[in-house]
Amino acid sequence: MFNTKDGNDAIKSLNKHLSGFPTVAGYIDSGKNIGQWEITRFDLGAATGYFSQMSDYGDGIALLKDRVVWMSITPMEIESHILPQHSAKGKVVIAGLGLGMITLSLLKKKSVKKLYVLEIDEDLIQEFHSILDESHQNLWHENIQSGRLEVIQADCQKPFENSVLHKIKDADYAWVDIWENLGCYTSLPKAAFIQSQIKAKRIDYWGQELELIERLSRVTSGSDKGERKRSRFLDIIKDFELPITPKILSKKGQSFYFEVSMLAAINTVTGMREQKAKKEPLAIISR
Repeated sequence: MFNTKDGNDAIKSLNKHLSGFPTVAGYIDSGKNIGQWEITRFDLGAATGYFSQMSDYGDGIALLKDRVVWMSITPMEIESHILPQHSAKGKVVIAGLGLGMITLSLLKKKSVKKLYVLEIDEDLIQEFHSILDESHQNLWHENIQSGRLEVIQADCQKPFENSVLHKIKDADYAWVDIWENLGCYTSLPKAAFIQSQIKAKRIDYWGQELELIERLSRVTSGSDKGERKRSRFLDIIKDFELPITPKILSKKGQSFYFEVSMLAAINTVTGMREQKAKKEPLAIISR
């Protein structure tokens, strides 16, 4: 399933310092269309993950809009959601529904007491349950009916209406994922815009590891030793403008997160190069 140079030790460290991977929901077969959205499966085989070297999760699942992949269930996608899986508790806000991987995983987490999902597309909101297998349809409906889960139609790039803000403000945790590509230069501003309104106690966003490593590259050089890079990385976390999860990890947890972030940056750059060379629309970096 998961492989790095350190093998099982890497998984042990992940479980020790964070909370492992999100669970993967069950979905229907390909061919389902929801408005402009299409669900499809593709042969994934063994693929490079977000920070693993080679992971095998079987078939890949993708959500496409106008043939553009907006979310997929791949090793990259699963591994890039370790922070919300770890930190989400109490009142949680998820910006972006997509295939609902992290939403469904968090519904299985007892420490999550209330889950708000913000999604702009009405068709996806109304018909999302229809792409799930029976057990996850039941999970979805049960939590909707109990009031633990609420999906709100909202444009996360515009100011929230007061009625929405009243519900989601002062969340214990927020996760933002409303762009289709890793390394999107607008990801931090979009997350910051949401945080300026909801003022969550803790917030992370998809691909933030790449932003942290990019900042690290500005203040270090290739000749700098690993310990110096690690130290500067921890300074960057400390000074980061959003209250991200790494700020409250233990020192060992932060060091592990540094290693994960470095691997994520390497794998992302490598994946982008391979995607460009092969011109594969469902390559590991595409969503």
